[in-house]
Amino acid sequence: MDSMQRLVQWWRAQCDGEWEHEFGITIETMDNPGWLVKIDLSYTNADVQSFEPISERRSDTDWCRCTIARGSARGSTEDDLEHFVGMGGPGNLNEILERFLRLVDVD
Repeated sequence: MDSMQRLVQWWRAQCDGEWEHEFGITIETMDNPGWLVKIDLSYTNADVQSFEPISERRSDTDWCRCTIARGSARGSTEDDLEHFVGMGGPGNLNEILERFLRLVDVD
């Protein structure tokens, strides 16, 4: 199963009739060019305490940064929620998703 299929599997497991109304996944392109991935972690099984931020720059187009950020989520009134934020070069989307999937322990 590829990383996108595993991400969908994780997302579907979070959908409980409530979570998906306030939380979710956003994958966007950036103008540098690259990818930006934001995934809401609140009320999930993610072990954010053990996550070590990642910042790897192999070249101008081959790089990856992943961290856990705090802030509000779409549709939520809470402002101290946890999110996985991953950014990377044009060819690094799969790497970003794999870093997230390791965090939430999805094989």
